[in-house]
Amino acid sequence: MKNFLFLLKAFSVLLIWVGLGYTCPAQEKKLVSGRVTNKSDGNKPVTDVQIYAYNTVAEAQDAYEQLMEARRTGGFFSAGLVTETFPDTGGYYEVSVSPTGALLFYTGLVDPILEKVNYRLEINVQFALEIVLDAATKKADRIADVIILEPPTETGENIISPRAFPFTPSERLLRPDSRLVIQSMVVDCDTGDTVRFCQPTVLDAEQYHLTQLRRMNFDGSLDPLYGIASSHPPLTDSLTVVQWTDTIYRETTDHFYQCENNIWLEDYNHVYYRFSKTYDTKRLRRPMQFLEYSFDRYALDPEKFRKHPRRERRDAAGNISLTFLVGKAQLDPVDTMNIYYLESLKNELRGIITGEGSTLKEFHIEGVASPDGQYARNVELAGRRMAFALDQIASVLPQRVRDRVYMTRKSRVASWNEVADLLFSDSLKQEAAKVREIVERYPGNMDQQWSRIRALPFYKSEITPRLPKLRSVSYTYVSEIYRELTPLEILYRYDNDDDYRSGRKDFALYEYWHLFNLVKDEGELEKLYRRAISASEKAEGKPWVLPANNLAVLCLDRDIADTTILAPFINEDYPCNYTIRDMNRGTVEILNPEQVIANQVVTFLMLKKYSRAVQLSAYLPDRYGLLKAVAKCLAGYFRNADTEEGRKIFSVVRDSSPRNKVVMNLAVGNIGLARSALAALPQDDPVTMYLTAQIICRSNTDALTMDYEDYDKAMMSLADCFQSDRKFIRTAEADWDIFEDIMKDAKAEYEMRTSSGN
Repeated sequence: MKNFLFLLKAFSVLLIWVGLGYTCPAQEKKLVSGRVTNKSDGNKPVTDVQIYAYNTVAEAQDAYEQLMEARRTGGFFSAGLVTETFPDTGGYYEVSVSPTGALLFYTGLVDPILEKVNYRLEINVQFALEIVLDAATKKADRIADVIILEPPTETGENIISPRAFPFTPSERLLRPDSRLVIQSMVVDCDTGDTVRFCQPTVLDAEQYHLTQLRRMNFDGSLDPLYGIASSHPPLTDSLTVVQWTDTIYRETTDHFYQCENNIWLEDYNHVYYRFSKTYDTKRLRRPMQFLEYSFDRYALDPEKFRKHPRRERRDAAGNISLTFLVGKAQLDPVDTMNIYYLESLKNELRGIITGEGSTLKEFHIEGVASPDGQYARNVELAGRRMAFALDQIASVLPQRVRDRVYMTRKSRVASWNEVADLLFSDSLKQEAAKVREIVERYPGNMDQQWSRIRALPFYKSEITPRLPKLRSVSYTYVSEIYRELTPLEILYRYDNDDDYRSGRKDFALYEYWHLFNLVKDEGELEKLYRRAISASEKAEGKPWVLPANNLAVLCLDRDIADTTILAPFINEDYPCNYTIRDMNRGTVEILNPEQVIANQVVTFLMLKKYSRAVQLSAYLPDRYGLLKAVAKCLAGYFRNADTEEGRKIFSVVRDSSPRNKVVMNLAVGNIGLARSALAALPQDDPVTMYLTAQIICRSNTDALTMDYEDYDKAMMSLADCFQSDRKFIRTAEADWDIFEDIMKDAKAEYEMRTSSGN
């Protein structure tokens, strides 16, 4: 009976342990498989399904809620760092996942499905997609595909691509109870991640729109697509084409992206038609890719941001060796170094108390006596010697100074372990071990230790000569100095004082200001700028704009784009060059110096963050007209040629260089003017050769209808360009304005020349 009660009690504890949430260590992933089908269409396989595997149910539930929110608002959904897979043509899938995890299935057409794994190895999922035509049937029934109305165009960080989807009466797809939805998804080709769900286009037939409102109890917000549909014209059976624009925002312009257009028609309960098409962004119209611009680096006026000297506490330390008469607190008159050390220290103190703007605040001295002799007598003697030394040193100080200086003296007797350390460092390891053995045998009894150690056979030969090394005097003092060092004194300290040069000691801010002008080496200047920024944060609680701007200029000269350097000095709540005067302190602070903002704009242009560059450039005065105009051109504002500002931007950039005259005219479609301006460019420049081919292609509809002479001239110009600089091959392959046939023939011509050695 007792054993039974014991087992029952143990089992109860186990249940409580589990109930409190204690879990076993993480389990290995298992391979889960299954099939995705459409229960509304005879359990046919569904293939265009994204399957995300999460190792915990909580993560999957969070993702499910984010995905539902993205579907409702047309916003962004990121699956996170998870395993992602797709079914094969039969709807079958396999994925590795934790037995306690979950799978999230999403088609983009209906709500996602979340399935907890719960140790299952087979999970089958059914969607209610109603009549979903397979890919072959859709293509057979379609008379026209999604049409690209205009070339996809790079506009700042965005790719703009107007699209159209045509309908024909023979399809009989549009009904009075229909809703048309166009949803575009953007996928990063480099990572495979879906980076954005574009705002959907929604068209409701009038009957559907009215009935849907009644179904929602006259609350249109219950249907997230209802408000979007209200902003579009109604869907009618006479509709021949629906148009929209895909806008792809790119976090980085170095990646390629795919845009998947999903189009479906639904009634109140079912999706009865669906079509999808995917386009990549490898070939674009890039109107600004050859825009020519370079800008000065904008330096601050050092005098406006100068730092002035302040009273500073300076610590100094040193070590001197004084020899005393045996058993007395008097200096050994035979040792001439005693006088030298004392006089050196006295002169140092005299310099402080007589120097302009300097004051001695503290002086501390500490002495160490050797351990030979009776310990109590050694302690007393060490104290008297330090009192004598302090009196000798402080004798140089007038009484009025001594009354105001905080002075202390400390003394101690070195231990025999320190003697052992000296022996060991001189490779006398056995002797050191014997000394340590005695110390360990008589811990805390210095007299017993001395008595036993003095009896060692090597005491006089090895220990006695090393005892003077333990007789030392060290000192520290603190002074306040309010004297501005001369530039030469500062440079001498920088060149010759390792503590200051290495950063163990910091310069005063005004000393940094002088070093910026005195040091010429770029590497050394970069270190000084960074040290000065850090020192100003410690001294003033905020960074100093002068070294930060100097550092930013240095980085720009090296083609390094770092927006974090100048970010702390830009406050978008104030205009450029906003001045704050503190009449009480007599200080002037300049917020948003124009040079800082201009350098930050250039940095954002280097990073191809054109929208941000435009935002900041708006703060700059008109004398930065070219910088502001170029930023707006790169961000796509060149398209606003019908406004006064747009015309001004266009003319400023167009007239900034002969090449830009060609580029800007091409950008707005003035092909004839671009062709005329091309004559002013150097003909042996690969960019000129490329622009020649581009202008010829822009002058024609396609390669098939081109005149032979135009085709040959464009192809040969492009081949010459490749031969001059091979990197233009990649440029041409990604350029919508270069016909693919011409690009391929030019590449073949270039490769033939290369292989033949021409």
